Amino acid sequence: MKERFFNLFKDGAWKIAVISAVILILELTFIRLIPAEVRAISYFTNLLLMAAFFGLGLGCILQKRRSVGWLLPVGLALVAGFIYFGRGLVIYDEAAAVHFWLQYEEVLGQARRLPIFFSAAAAFIFGALPFVALGQKLARTMDRYPRLIAYSWDIFGSLLGTILFLTTSFLEMPPWIWPVAVAVLWAIIFSEKWIFRAAVLGAGFLFLLFLQSDYEARWSPYYLIQFQQEKLGLRVYVNSSFHQLAVDFVSRDAALSAMQEQIMKKFSIPYEIYKNYHKGEAPKKVLILGAGTGNDAVVALQNGAKEITAVDIDPVILELGKKYNMAKPYDDKKVRTVVDDARHFIKSTKEKYDLIILGTLDSQTLLSGQTNLRLENYVYTREAFLDMKERLADKGVLGAYYSVFRDKSSWLFGRLFKTVEEAFGAETKIFIVTNSDFLFNTIIVGTKGISDFSLAQDSSGAVSPEMAATDDWPFLYLEKPTISPLYLKLFGLILVLIFGVFLLLKKFQPADGAKLNFLFF
Repeated sequence: MKERFFNLFKDGAWKIAVISAVILILELTFIRLIPAEVRAISYFTNLLLMAAFFGLGLGCILQKRRSVGWLLPVGLALVAGFIYFGRGLVIYDEAAAVHFWLQYEEVLGQARRLPIFFSAAAAFIFGALPFVALGQKLARTMDRYPRLIAYSWDIFGSLLGTILFLTTSFLEMPPWIWPVAVAVLWAIIFSEKWIFRAAVLGAGFLFLLFLQSDYEARWSPYYLIQFQQEKLGLRVYVNSSFHQLAVDFVSRDAALSAMQEQIMKKFSIPYEIYKNYHKGEAPKKVLILGAGTGNDAVVALQNGAKEITAVDIDPVILELGKKYNMAKPYDDKKVRTVVDDARHFIKSTKEKYDLIILGTLDSQTLLSGQTNLRLENYVYTREAFLDMKERLADKGVLGAYYSVFRDKSSWLFGRLFKTVEEAFGAETKIFIVTNSDFLFNTIIVGTKGISDFSLAQDSSGAVSPEMAATDDWPFLYLEKPTISPLYLKLFGLILVLIFGVFLLLKKFQPADGAKLNFLFF
């Protein structure tokens, strides 16, 4: 048995495992790298998964045809180019039926613009090309061995690739190292001609372009996080989009004092509301969901909170707050930090809080590569707000901060308000901040047991009536129950490509009759 095992290494069956590991690693690399660098693709990571499967399937169909190994360097080069040049594009949606965080007025007109459909289509096509070559190579190599042996090595390689990629992710290593490593490995093991070896190495080394960054960068479990210390505080970008600013509330610079005062006043609105209904007393126990780099914790401390629980799903962002926030709120003994999903924390805690604050939980990434739900979708549902209400003490207050592009997605005001209102009833008000859009421009306030609750600047009557987001329909960013025209276009493109491959398969491997069970499978 031992001799047979070593013979498998000797005769080259192990190469199946190498190819499988490369496929798995490259697939995960594209899913992690492309959305992080080209911000619009953050909302279409499932396309990259589909592209990998599509390419592998086409490669297997071409198993006995002329070699398409050249698609590996070509595909890697196109992906690297798409990422590199996609960094400088303003990618925009042509309609407002789905709310994407893409509209940046400060750069519109100053950079090249590209519709989001063409960006997503390019990501799909370019992402599929390397896998066509890999699929053909895998099919040819597996076909030289008994099925059981071949699939055993295939599974072993997939597991090995998964473990290797997870290990580098755990160590916060950038995913662009993998195309470089894959190119070197492929050149050594599978490249027989020097020109092909040079092409593969050249395409792989293109990913070294991402070694340079204008900002310090770290890779968290969810994002590419870039950050820069500036006069106003620590500016943080996730997946190439501005995400938050840890305001420097400590500096005594006269030029900053007005901004510090304005931001502190805006963040303190829910605290002032609480004090109005509690004879001027500050909330003692405060829960912050989406605590980020610490602004909300600073405000809670400034407003006299005695016990603060700061929850954020991203450990790297919390760590940046601990290290770089000038006020050092997370070093205060009154503050406890928790790395957890906001919804999970609310469901699992038994504590009661005087005030619950929702920071601007507007993520730029999906929940996973298999869904179009974003990280915060199940936080902004009626059921989630009912859970939050349950966690409020009697006469407690909830304050949810949010930013909405009024010109693009005015319906989002109504969606947010209606969702909270269905949980808090008549004790729900919306406060639209008109003097400053910086960091957020909307505060939705709900109370528990304050029958005479009112706001001096209540804007509830100004928002359009919308259906609430629920656990059964958690699509906060979809204007109405529909399939967006953008997705229909992408589905159409993919169906055309699949139909073309289906005709190719029928030509190369004629079947005796229709096998509908396999078609639908």
